[in-house]
Amino acid sequence: MNEKPQHVLVTGGNVGIGRAVAERFATTGAVVHSLDLSSSEDAVLGIVPVPGDASAEEDVGRAVSLAAASECLDVLVCNAGIACVGGIEEIGPEQFDRVFAVNVRGPYLAVRAALPWLRKSESPVVVVVSSNAGLVGRASDPIYSATKFALQGLVRSLAIGLAPDRIRVNAVCPGPVDTPGMWQGGDPRPELLPEILRNVPLGRAKNRMATAAEVAEAIFFLSSPAAAFITGALVPVDGGKTAGLDE
Repeated sequence: MNEKPQHVLVTGGNVGIGRAVAERFATTGAVVHSLDLSSSEDAVLGIVPVPGDASAEEDVGRAVSLAAASECLDVLVCNAGIACVGGIEEIGPEQFDRVFAVNVRGPYLAVRAALPWLRKSESPVVVVVSSNAGLVGRASDPIYSATKFALQGLVRSLAIGLAPDRIRVNAVCPGPVDTPGMWQGGDPRPELLPEILRNVPLGRAKNRMATAAEVAEAIFFLSSPAAAFITGALVPVDGGKTAGLDE
């Protein structure tokens, strides 16, 4: 544990993967702020909720200022994102703009606002939660996939551009994760699991999806001293879904 607590900001940190990330950092004694539109049911482990829209410049700036607490920001986790299932003819311009606003503009705003504070940290880290949809194309959600491919380019370019500031920038690329978002806010439906795991070799072997906690552990590792020489990495947490064909 560090002598002084880390300052951590997680966007979309009230539910799913974001919540698991916030809780993981909080267990180390870090001061964690969560920027999210949804309300948090409780302040577990002292996580500080910051109501706001991750795609709104004013809300992002306010969250960064609160998380830095006039000292520094050690870890920025850009997790906020929304789905966009449907072919190109089904997705109208308004929906297109919204998914790019949250999934791409949001991380851009967060990193841009956080830079002055990250530069004051002894070990500054940015981790972006992308998706396996940014590693391989997907016919079912091309617009969502486009946002995630955009993030991969952003992450790798920032990793190079911010290396002189010692700021490491990486991404995790989850496959199916057992979160409320996977079930569209409803109860889990076990009968759908075989179809969800159809292209996930390790998932089929274990008969389950990844957990939010497992993705959080990958993010925590990338933010730790153990990953001090890793930057520009796109780390799949997808049970082998993007490793290649198994049939």
